Amino acid sequence: MNFSEYLSPLGRQKTKFIIIFLILGGLFWQIITLIPAKEKITLYFSVKPTVSEEIPENLSLDPIESSMKVAEGIAGWAKNPAFRNEILQQADVYIPHFKRKITAKKQNRINVFWTIKLNENESNFSDKIKNALIQTIEKYFNEWNTNHAFPFAITTPTTASELQTFPLSWRIAAVMITSLLLTIFILYIHEALTKKIAFPSEVKKIFPDSPTLVIPEKVGKHDSQLLEQFLSTFEKPILISTFSVGEKAFPVSSLEDSINGESVSILLVQLGQTTITELENIKAIIGEEVGIIVFEK
Repeated sequence: MNFSEYLSPLGRQKTKFIIIFLILGGLFWQIITLIPAKEKITLYFSVKPTVSEEIPENLSLDPIESSMKVAEGIAGWAKNPAFRNEILQQADVYIPHFKRKITAKKQNRINVFWTIKLNENESNFSDKIKNALIQTIEKYFNEWNTNHAFPFAITTPTTASELQTFPLSWRIAAVMITSLLLTIFILYIHEALTKKIAFPSEVKKIFPDSPTLVIPEKVGKHDSQLLEQFLSTFEKPILISTFSVGEKAFPVSSLEDSINGESVSILLVQLGQTTITELENIKAIIGEEVGIIVFEK
């Protein structure tokens, strides 16, 4: 089955495709506009040893290496529930799921970056949160530093805030791609669940040895001469339609006529309308000695 055949369900269901795509696009646009903006707070400082000489003899660590380990320890405070609770107590605010919104990491050996992301309705607390974070870090650091044999210091923390939103181009692209993929999935899964014939190859699986004419146009807009030429290759052909439009457009016969007569049955099949079950039942009744005309649209 070639690539163009895979696209045939979309080609014959253009109207349905456009309607579903527009409905889903409008729905997803409404959903994406409800996603609130986030305020990203970044706090930065460096860790450094307070002495460069007279290092105690019992300490063998290099000052820079020691600073790196201290920076790692400070970054780990973000995972401490007591540390996070103290920030909220200092700020005198309540932020649900705060542990998911605060992170810290060591960067370039001695630098520490703290990040807090607040929802749009929580951004009013950003100044309180920034001050509380600085105060809590300084408190924990001073308590840790008091009894440490090799004292350290942190530089004055600097903070920055930015409002994070999805760019308009990203939102449009996300809506269009999601709507397109879901529309294609809906159209394909509908035909699969209703056991409709979606591809000419499915007809060939049921009637592998039957001569088959595939017509790319709709019934009524098809090449009548081509159809007549195909019918002329059979002796006493009679048409049997498997879809309602075919019954109205062609002089069709019943299955009984096919069984009782000496004519050759020509099955009219329309992709997306004729079911697999119907073709299998016809095969069980009249056998495989048939001709098939498949309308793709």
